[in-house]
Amino acid sequence: MKIFYFLLILVSSEALGKTFIFGSCLNQNKPQVILNVIQEKKADKIIFMGDNVYGNTKNNIKNLKNAYSKAKVNLAPFNKHEILAIWDDHDYGENDGGSDFVHKHESKELFLNFWGIPKNDPRWKRQGIYFDYEEFINGNKIHFIFLDTRFNRSKLKKNTIDVKKKYTHDVNKSKTFLGNEQWVWLDNIIKKDADVRFIVSSIQVIPEDHGFEKWSNFPEEKKKLFDLNKNHKNTYFLSGDRHISSIYKEKYKEREFHEITSSGLNMAWKDNNEKDSKQIIDTINTNNFSMIKFSKRFFDILFFDEYGKKIHSHQFIIKN
Repeated sequence: MKIFYFLLILVSSEALGKTFIFGSCLNQNKPQVILNVIQEKKADKIIFMGDNVYGNTKNNIKNLKNAYSKAKVNLAPFNKHEILAIWDDHDYGENDGGSDFVHKHESKELFLNFWGIPKNDPRWKRQGIYFDYEEFINGNKIHFIFLDTRFNRSKLKKNTIDVKKKYTHDVNKSKTFLGNEQWVWLDNIIKKDADVRFIVSSIQVIPEDHGFEKWSNFPEEKKKLFDLNKNHKNTYFLSGDRHISSIYKEKYKEREFHEITSSGLNMAWKDNNEKDSKQIIDTINTNNFSMIKFSKRFFDILFFDEYGKKIHSHQFIIKN
């Protein structure tokens, strides 16, 4: 009987697993209904993937400071030790902003202070806010890598041919998303042992068809990112930014990559029904968040609407 109960505990533990919630695009001036639902899910970690506040600024940093003041009230119920956060353009401080944003050092300080990053954390001394996090879950080493696609990003190439597409591919090899310091760091950090690796990029990695910000704007940088990960069997990309959610797949040098985009916590683009050639599920264009539910042999990706109703689920096997 004791053996039976022991096995039951093991099975129940694996069935429950740990859960990580992730999402992006949360406007502090819009209804925060979705935050109540997220809190009710009692996830082990919550990942904010960028545009966590909307504080675009031109002449000074005042708008961003005000945005954080409002967001502090909205996020007060959450334990900051349970949160992992990276920024995108609107909490960086400039729409589609890159390395030439004049207030980037001030915005970095605001970000790190808001999310309670200790002063001895290496992010305070880096050219950007990139970092990694690892945890053993159900016997698997799970490694999250958070990229900063703003602080060092080169200027994007405007599309002058197709008015429906804002930016176009730029094959200039000197253009960068991460900057040399972050690329060196990534090259080293990627060598850590991991059973499953999630690379969090605020902007999309795999999609190619839309005309907004994406890694495909700098194809040499995208190739470099894929090459770093081509020998790891269980690497997945997580992204936000787009105000829609979906899952994408791309084959690269006999290696299959998947990306889960989760965007529109309260800023969903409800009229967007786009279909990318790399997309494998229908576009979700209602306010939503996503969850990773871990097991020993697989993990599930679940999408929920702002009222907690499940929209879609997708299972990934953890390859040996």
